[in-house]
Amino acid sequence: MHKELFSLVQWDFLPSRFASIGIGLALLIRGIIIVRKKGFNNTFNQLVHFTRNDRPFILLIILLVIRLISSVIGENISTNYNLLLFYSSAIILYLVASYIQKKEGSSDFFKKVLWIYMGLGVIATIFAFVQMYLKIEYDLKIGAIWPVENNLPRLGSTFWDVNHFGGFLITVIPLYFIYTFIASKWKYRFLNIIALGMTSSMLFFTQSRSSWLGISIAMVVGLLLLVKRGLYKPLLLFIGGCLILGGIFITYLDFKDLTVSQKIKDFMHYRLDSTDTHLMLVQGAVQIFYDKPIIGSGSGNFNSAFRKTDISEKYFEREPNLKNQEVPPHSIWGEVLAESGYLGFMTYLILMVFLCLSLVYIIFKTTDRKEKLLGVGFFISLVAILITGIFYSFNLEFFWILFILATLFIKNAIKVDWSFRNIFGWFAASDKAPLIAILPLALVFILVNIGGVTLLEWDEAIYAKVAKNIVQSGDWLNLRWDRTNDYWFEKPPLYMWLSAATFTLTGINEFSARIWSAILGISTVVLVYFFGKKLYNKFTGLIAAIILLNTAHFLYYARNSLLDVPVTFFILATVAAFYWGTTVKNRSYLFYILAGVTLGLGVMTKAIVGLIPLPIIILYLISTKVFLKEKLNLKGILITFFISLLVFMPWHVYSYIAHGNDFIETYLFKHIFDRGTEGLGHVRPLWWYFEVLMVSYRIWLAPLIGGLIILPFVDRSRKSNLLVFTASIFIFIFFSIPKDKLSWYLVPIYPFIALLSARFIDQLVIYFRSIVKESYLPSLFNMKLIVAGLFIFLTPFYISRIRDKVYFEDVNRDIVELIKIHNQIYPINEYPELDLYYARIPHTVALFYSDHMPIAVSTEKILNMLDDAKPDRFYTFLMSQTRFYQVRGELKNEVSIPVDLRVRGSSGNSVLVRSMSEVDLLKEGLIETANSIGALYAQEKLMGLTEFEVQKLNSLEIDYQNIVNKLNEYGYHPEALIKIQ
Repeated sequence: MHKELFSLVQWDFLPSRFASIGIGLALLIRGIIIVRKKGFNNTFNQLVHFTRNDRPFILLIILLVIRLISSVIGENISTNYNLLLFYSSAIILYLVASYIQKKEGSSDFFKKVLWIYMGLGVIATIFAFVQMYLKIEYDLKIGAIWPVENNLPRLGSTFWDVNHFGGFLITVIPLYFIYTFIASKWKYRFLNIIALGMTSSMLFFTQSRSSWLGISIAMVVGLLLLVKRGLYKPLLLFIGGCLILGGIFITYLDFKDLTVSQKIKDFMHYRLDSTDTHLMLVQGAVQIFYDKPIIGSGSGNFNSAFRKTDISEKYFEREPNLKNQEVPPHSIWGEVLAESGYLGFMTYLILMVFLCLSLVYIIFKTTDRKEKLLGVGFFISLVAILITGIFYSFNLEFFWILFILATLFIKNAIKVDWSFRNIFGWFAASDKAPLIAILPLALVFILVNIGGVTLLEWDEAIYAKVAKNIVQSGDWLNLRWDRTNDYWFEKPPLYMWLSAATFTLTGINEFSARIWSAILGISTVVLVYFFGKKLYNKFTGLIAAIILLNTAHFLYYARNSLLDVPVTFFILATVAAFYWGTTVKNRSYLFYILAGVTLGLGVMTKAIVGLIPLPIIILYLISTKVFLKEKLNLKGILITFFISLLVFMPWHVYSYIAHGNDFIETYLFKHIFDRGTEGLGHVRPLWWYFEVLMVSYRIWLAPLIGGLIILPFVDRSRKSNLLVFTASIFIFIFFSIPKDKLSWYLVPIYPFIALLSARFIDQLVIYFRSIVKESYLPSLFNMKLIVAGLFIFLTPFYISRIRDKVYFEDVNRDIVELIKIHNQIYPINEYPELDLYYARIPHTVALFYSDHMPIAVSTEKILNMLDDAKPDRFYTFLMSQTRFYQVRGELKNEVSIPVDLRVRGSSGNSVLVRSMSEVDLLKEGLIETANSIGALYAQEKLMGLTEFEVQKLNSLEIDYQNIVNKLNEYGYHPEALIKIQ
């Protein structure tokens, strides 16, 4: 691995950096000459005039200032200095390129630099092919090559790291792809096709999975933009190329008699767990941010800060070689977040979003076909490297060269003032803009690490176990939990059906158990936006969605495999669909049918709770008749109700026919009626949910109270307000009246009070704009744009502050690890009768993860089991270390037969223990005695035995025979391990 081949003096001092120093010195000399001629003030004023409207440059300077401030608290001064020097050189290079382009007054400079950049991609690829040839034919390694035994090497060309080469390739591949359509002559198009084929195949040989992921997602988004603009040829070329390559691949596999999975597994042979280690570094970056959220740990200080995080210990278990080396951030975003905090991260994010939106603006606004296509090419390149940068750091020269090329292209192509107001204003005017802003936030904060934490006890583990039993039994109609022959009637089956379907596709794991709650949670956030837009306006919908996403309990339970967020989605969807039906004149019945379907699905999710929309709709219609003199919409109610019956009645009727009164008594009376009247262990006072709202809704209580008090008097959207008020009040009363209360029961109220809160904020902005002189404030649209931007900007910071109420600790990790060890040591097909006994461990968790039946036992019970055990009977126990030593200490006094306990695994404070039966101990004694006899016989042949040793040998032979006789007595007939003569 001759990665240092192209380095000068030291490994990271590359020719490109040497060139940067040369450019810097030349600029310094040139600057001194200019200052001497024009004076410092004139020179400075000209520089300010040149850069004052350059938004990317301003953001780069802000980020540099933040990094300079953060570097003060950094511990590694030399690394700080090197990174700041590199970042400063990138800013200077950007400034020089912008100046040259403006001075020339044309796009010639941009085209020359772009062609050089694309040409370097071909040269680096050719060099990589030479690398492969020399390695395969002559076993000669040059440049960054990663030899892999019995397989093709990973190729890095002239880069220091193979993954950096992959990152570089995904920035040039989209440009070759686009130039096959915009090149002026066919011979140039043909050359671009050749370059596209070479670089694409070379990307395959880098085995850089992060690069594959980045280019795949970016290509899909870029091609969708092309289709949106009516450009279908690139899409057809892409699909045709994929079909050809896929056909070649399948033909090759068929010739080799291999399956796709076999070939992928064979090719992805190296470090299949590297993705996990990179994700650990991202988690470490987040933990560093939690510790120092504002300004970060200091530029270049990731290594020392990471070693202080909780995740570092687990990371070094996987990467022991790095324990005494510097740990890199391995993530663009993680590096910025950890080292420059929230201020640096958001500045960087705004910069990259501004560039991407500027490219999209050009794609949609320009009439020049070449500019449109090249805009798509740069968009794909930039998005690809930013996605790949989640898992790998590309804070390198080629990344900033691509950044500079993209900005030069935008400056050439954009036909308006390139400002935040124009770009973000154009984007905000689109109906899809709020959704594009909300969706990434919801995806990140709801989906992050949902499969990385073991299931919680009780409901979450119960529902997952029911789904697991469906998969294993194949019975989708009769739910079972604890024992497969006992029916479970607590809840309807919809969520368990969804989880079971996912289990069959992705395996039985935490991610599959939680994904549907997460999907419906994300869908609820999106639906709140669209419903708020329908009820009021786009701004209200956006703010309501952000408030909902920032609500601690909603975000927490969206990440749990419980039923409350799914039923919340169906409740909201039913109310929204019915309301939509009341606002359209034609085909309103379609919305009522949709409302009936979602109402039925809500009942199939959480029984009577799913029926909540029905009284809300009825009360709302009565209110509109009383206050707004509208007619009662009986037609809509009847359609909705009867469609819902078609959805939820079949399973309920089947369950009653199949199980009779057992189903009715448990499902209806015990878990609905008794829960409301008696409270099944969760009795709370009538006002308890006020406390829940204070804990979960937190800062949003202020606009909620304002909305409840003020909106009825000042807001003209009376019909919309009636619906939201009715829903909020009814849900609160519905859950407050029953004695049985749990915090997650109240989740369905959050979308409706989020709409109320958002509407109050909307009216507050309008009122504030009306009382202040127009010359002092921007337009109402721009004010709402600023407020919405602040809400989006502050969301990550706010969620990081309430993270302890959202992202729960993995409290059952140690227990689950030991249960999995037990499953491996004692496979269920080999030990079908073996039970797993546990002490003071959540039964629901043990039941889900264990392949064997878990049974709870006390210390006294364990001792009695061991005392009553047959000679060959052994048990397995899962317990704390304290209990293990306690039981082991009492064995001699409480157990009359020979027995011992042996640890088979330990994690944290828990241990997996196997009891050694009398037969087990006799077998061990037999082997030990035979070995001792054998050693004495060998010594006798070599040098003879002393009198003491002869006596010892005789005693051992007697012991050996006694053990054999004892084993024979118990039905075991061991062969003699040695022949005694």
